[in-house]
Amino acid sequence: MDAIAYRPPRGGMPRVCFRDRHLLVVDKPAGLLSVPGRGERHQDCLLHRVRECHPGARVVHRLDMDTSGLLVLALHPEAQSRLSRAFQGRRVEKHYLAVVAGRPPGVRGAIDLPLAADWPN
Repeated sequence: MDAIAYRPPRGGMPRVCFRDRHLLVVDKPAGLLSVPGRGERHQDCLLHRVRECHPGARVVHRLDMDTSGLLVLALHPEAQSRLSRAFQGRRVEKHYLAVVAGRPPGVRGAIDLPLAADWPN
């Protein structure tokens, strides 16, 4: 039995926000793995759902399971190579929005905590 049960959101192909002949940008819902995890129970993922409509789609980067947002997928090997290098070289600008409960103190601040895996994927 899993310490934390994986319950991906229902639905098929995520909403496509942009597509051209090189790449696809989709809206990943929170609760869905970007790529398959370990074991049969963790095979439902964004990549598999996208490949139902776009069989050649390739992962360029990932978002954490509990994170929603735009995910870029390459549609051919050359695009995957170029996009992967752009992400690795930090030439892709990312913006994050945090949703919080309550009102944080101050207008600005920083959270300086170590990252850790919260379940065995």
